[in-house]
Amino acid sequence: MNKGLIKRLVWSIPTLLGVTVVTFALVQLMPGNPADIWLRSKGIIPDAVSIAEIRRQMGLDQPLIVQYGAWLNEIMHLRLGLSFQSGLPVTEELASRLPATFRLMGSSFVTACILALPAGILSAWHRHKQLDHAVRFLSILGASLPHFWVGSMLIYLFCIRTSLLPMMGDGGIMHYIMPSTTMAAGMAAVYARMLRAGMLEAIAAPHYKAARARGIKRRRLLVQHAVRPALLPFITVIGDSFGYFWGSSIIVEAIFSWPGVGGLMIDAIFNRDYPVIQAITLVTAACVIAVNLAVDFIYYWLDPRIRAEGGRYEER
Repeated sequence: MNKGLIKRLVWSIPTLLGVTVVTFALVQLMPGNPADIWLRSKGIIPDAVSIAEIRRQMGLDQPLIVQYGAWLNEIMHLRLGLSFQSGLPVTEELASRLPATFRLMGSSFVTACILALPAGILSAWHRHKQLDHAVRFLSILGASLPHFWVGSMLIYLFCIRTSLLPMMGDGGIMHYIMPSTTMAAGMAAVYARMLRAGMLEAIAAPHYKAARARGIKRRRLLVQHAVRPALLPFITVIGDSFGYFWGSSIIVEAIFSWPGVGGLMIDAIFNRDYPVIQAITLVTAACVIAVNLAVDFIYYWLDPRIRAEGGRYEER
């Protein structure tokens, strides 16, 4: 196996450990008292005695190093602690919410590819023509519009004005259209521009010119000698976009009342539910690392130049 890939795999462990340290430290710096918020949520007027008792039950009366050690011990045993608000294991709450978020992210990725692939290919194939200018303009526009504006406009057009699509919730396939489009708009613009740049580079390469001189049919020339080489760097962008989709899901799930991790994260922040915030951050980091490792392995498998280098892996 490639030495660079093994090195990345080994370094993922201390990276996750560093994430736990930074996450724990930042959570402790959040303003507000979880015990005070918990008492008020139960309709109890907080006083010094009740706050001290709830802090003791939450383990917040211990020194920070002891709290961090206890959380790290939970992680080592594949547990993520108990939620301050619900009292349930955080793993159960995440298990009930993660499938909805992953479904939304998957549908958004598919939507982004459906929008970006033909746009990027046509833009590169018709370089400096009207179609190319239109695609580039739409790409800049898509990358510039914020999620809350796109989502609000879609709700106004397809729910309020026409009632063509359901506004909220996770139901049938129709419920996916608006949130998926909202999340996909920005990344589709990035995909299209990346694919266009890769195709233009492939078209300018000697192997493309040689294939064209041999009189290869136009469709085969486009697919094998222009699109296919451009997809290799495109794969790396797909790996980097996981974090984008995950971060976008917090906003989009709030707009469309999607029952995913985003809503859980927002509630945890407002309630100062430290175990939930720490768990979601850790799971996010683990998923990003896992996806990027998977992309590295796929890239290594698809690109024979890396395998031919005898184990040398250049950092991208």
